[in-house]
Amino acid sequence: METVYFICLVFGLGYAMIVGVIGPLFDIGHDGDFEHDVGHGDGQIDSHMGDLHVSPLSPNVLATFLVSFGGIGLIAVKGMGWGVFGSLLLASPSGVLVAVVFYYTVKALGSVTQASSEAQVSKLVGSEAAATIKIEVGGTGEIVYHALGTRYTAPARIDGEDGPVEKYEKVYITRIEGGIYYVRKMNEL
Repeated sequence: METVYFICLVFGLGYAMIVGVIGPLFDIGHDGDFEHDVGHGDGQIDSHMGDLHVSPLSPNVLATFLVSFGGIGLIAVKGMGWGVFGSLLLASPSGVLVAVVFYYTVKALGSVTQASSEAQVSKLVGSEAAATIKIEVGGTGEIVYHALGTRYTAPARIDGEDGPVEKYEKVYITRIEGGIYYVRKMNEL
């Protein structure tokens, strides 16, 4: 049983290290576990923040269980000299308890972050931006804007039937829907 505990501990820690340390560099671990994006790798703010979803059976929660189960099981067997049955009685509920606490902590933190991010995105309507990629009528381009002292980019479409927006042309944000920023030319004020 000691081997099972050790494998659980190593696998859970390995997954956490890959996702936590190396993951952001290569977008590893973005598994739908937290569909709530406050920002993208290049600093974009995503405007569809209403979709906070944390699954109780996500890989992150399962890895938390494995680390707890394996670690507590090893402590029970090696440190306390307990047998298979006793260590299972301690490690199983302890692993579940730690995973449940982790799940609810992440869910609570996500809810707070979601609410503050939604407020920030709503303040962008009316803000000035500039096209970084030409925006054709009926097509999607890209804009750059500044918020909270940071430069962000976002996919953009023309709001209305103005002509195309050329690269570097100034625009203002009229609305944000589904992660798309709708813009109008500055001369259309």
